[in-house]
Amino acid sequence: MAEYRVAGRVVLLDAADRVLLVHERTDLNAVTSHWLTPGGGLHAGETPAAAAVRELAEELGLKVDLPDEKAADFVDRYQYHLAGRDIDQTNHFYVVRTAEPLKGGVVHRTELEEELILGERWWSVDELAATNEVLRPDTLPDRVAEAVGLRPAPTVRQAGRVLVLDRTGHVLLLRHRCGPGLIDTVWAAPGGGCEPGESALAAAMRELSEECGFRLAVADPEPVAVERRMWATGGIAYDQTDNFYLARVAERPEVDPSARTTLEAQTVLEHRWLSVEDLDTGRDRFEPANLPAIMRGLQ
Repeated sequence: MAEYRVAGRVVLLDAADRVLLVHERTDLNAVTSHWLTPGGGLHAGETPAAAAVRELAEELGLKVDLPDEKAADFVDRYQYHLAGRDIDQTNHFYVVRTAEPLKGGVVHRTELEEELILGERWWSVDELAATNEVLRPDTLPDRVAEAVGLRPAPTVRQAGRVLVLDRTGHVLLLRHRCGPGLIDTVWAAPGGGCEPGESALAAAMRELSEECGFRLAVADPEPVAVERRMWATGGIAYDQTDNFYLARVAERPEVDPSARTTLEAQTVLEHRWLSVEDLDTGRDRFEPANLPAIMRGLQ
């Protein structure tokens, strides 16, 4: 079971609209690495904004001012493995501009940070868009472009999804292509965005019929879980709230993909009935990242 935590991060922009990123190993002794904004998990009683300021000072010796109660400019959530632990983390990002180069002070990195951090550098928007390096979150190029005014803010929308559970507690999930170039994959419950004037429940029912070829009645018209996430496809960024509805079945219905849209036919690779134990292996990516926790609550 993944350990849940909240983190604060600083998206530090200079006068040339470049963002400062830290280069880290993905785990202790790992040969793989990624680039991410300075920041880290909250200490007891700390706000995300306060954690972001503290971590920037600890990791790079740089000081910025943020009100402790400042709302995040954007939020992202993802899972990762570090030092023998599976972590499910919600990151609060704070955009801070600096007109003059900041002077680094004394660095107070933890022992773990000393093991992980390989360096840091400033990145332009074009460099972020063109790089083959791994960025965390993968939506970072779009978010930085939005922050510097080169890209419109994401489209805000509601979505409906159905958690179809059989009598053994297995859930029906679809594996989708995702990410830049559609080279990554993610498992998600059937569902999608609301059409104009459509409720989240109606969208969930419509999408279930389109993607899986059958209809069901949900156990409760109120969602059993609500999750917010940021994602992008086809050059359009979305700030999406997913409403999850529960439907229980005695027998597994047959999945018929014939009614899928052209995009769904291109991106949906397969379907499976997965147990909570299957979700907890850590081998696959899920949307939302805390889907295993949601499923445990429904058993």
